[in-house]
Amino acid sequence: MMNRNESVVGPSDSELAELLIEKMTPNLRYGASFLTADLRDTVGLSEDSKAANIRWMSVCRIMKDTLMEDRQMYLRSVGSGSYTIVLPEEQAMIASEDATRTILDGLNKANRVIDHTNTDRLTPDQLRRHDDFAADHAARAQLFRRELRRRKRWKER
Repeated sequence: MMNRNESVVGPSDSELAELLIEKMTPNLRYGASFLTADLRDTVGLSEDSKAANIRWMSVCRIMKDTLMEDRQMYLRSVGSGSYTIVLPEEQAMIASEDATRTILDGLNKANRVIDHTNTDRLTPDQLRRHDDFAADHAARAQLFRRELRRRKRWKER
């Protein structure tokens, strides 16, 4: 039985990630940068198709996880054109900042969805549930943002 990362023909995504790390090894050092195009060329995913892009995302995720777990190297994308191996003394800070940004993006997206729901099409019971979810979301968002402000003030001391 094939797992979802294996294709009928050619190497699996895991095998491509291993190949990529093997080819990167001579240049793997903290602070090193790699161009996305070069990495994609290395594993033969340079074409700009939906299938190649989806496969690249899978290979890249596996590669990042492997580098972190096996070599304690945090590979961070820098824009859409390159990746950098974060210095050890900056890894926790940058990972925390990235996670915070992801959470804030999710909170903002939820706000947009809540604010732009077509409530005219909801039954009274659905509208009540919508409002309950909106209130719960607002409370969670406020709590998260309050904690961010508190931590920022604490860091500034």
